[in-house]
Amino acid sequence: MKEVYIVRHGETEWARDGKHTGLTDIPLTETGEIQAAALGRRIERIKFSHIFSSPLKRAKETCTICGFDPKIDKDLLEWDYGAYEGMTSEEILKTMPDWKIFTHGAPGGESIDDIIKRADRFIKKVEGLDGKIAIFSSGHFSRALTMRWLEIPLENGIRFPLFT
Repeated sequence: MKEVYIVRHGETEWARDGKHTGLTDIPLTETGEIQAAALGRRIERIKFSHIFSSPLKRAKETCTICGFDPKIDKDLLEWDYGAYEGMTSEEILKTMPDWKIFTHGAPGGESIDDIIKRADRFIKKVEGLDGKIAIFSSGHFSRALTMRWLEIPLENGIRFPLFT
């Protein structure tokens, strides 16, 4: 039996401001650290068999503040937003009015196929594991991973918001 817990990192400056933060490696804000500590208290009694984290500071910090020592996995990096890195959705929609990450991908960054391959690769890594698995990553990639895990079309990721 396997139980999977997908955790989005705590607040960062860019997340707070609505900016797409792909591979820009920024730390948690003070609020993000407080959120991570609160989460740690909520999940401290869960006996995780396996704990994974993105190598990005925001995910690693959330994980370690929660009291865990994760295995770092590059497949858990946030979506590479390419040309949209650091932009808000409002700014992006001015240039491409129907844009959605889950249907269009990111110009100059990762495509839908790239994300599907990366999510599927991570799922293969944990297929044979049992017990409770914690996965610390970022919002859009975590939603894509969830869609792939549940075998739901990726475009439905928009329906699964993950807040800091």
